[in-house]
Amino acid sequence: MQFYQTIISNIVYQALRKAQVALTALKLANRDLKVDIRTLRRSARQQPGAHPADKRKRTTRNLETLSEEERIATCGRKFAVMNEFCVPQAAFMVNRHDGIVSDDPLRWHSEASALEGLIAELYEETPNELHDLLAHHTSFRGTVCSQTYH
Repeated sequence: MQFYQTIISNIVYQALRKAQVALTALKLANRDLKVDIRTLRRSARQQPGAHPADKRKRTTRNLETLSEEERIATCGRKFAVMNEFCVPQAAFMVNRHDGIVSDDPLRWHSEASALEGLIAELYEETPNELHDLLAHHTSFRGTVCSQTYH
């Protein structure tokens, strides 16, 4: 019985060794193909007019060159995506209270503290030159709400 187990162990060992050698060869071939793909993509990008993305019009307008309404809408969309999508209207047209920060651990203990935290977050994320509009004008609330939900 011991003799047969030794023969079977040798056969299994040889089969595993052949499989490992074949797997290593396939991994090397796969790596070479990936290198070829990267090289082809790089050369395709370097050819003028070969890539349809080259024909796209790219705009690199920064926040300072936008009109006031566009700046408000951009800030509102950014806030909706990055922070809070549904901003209640009570968060607009109020001044930020001193001493309240958006990452206060007590922010979520009540609805009032959650609203105060949201107002603090709005002020933190909005550029300083738009804080007056945020606190005193309906244009900020109307633009942010209309731009966010459409």
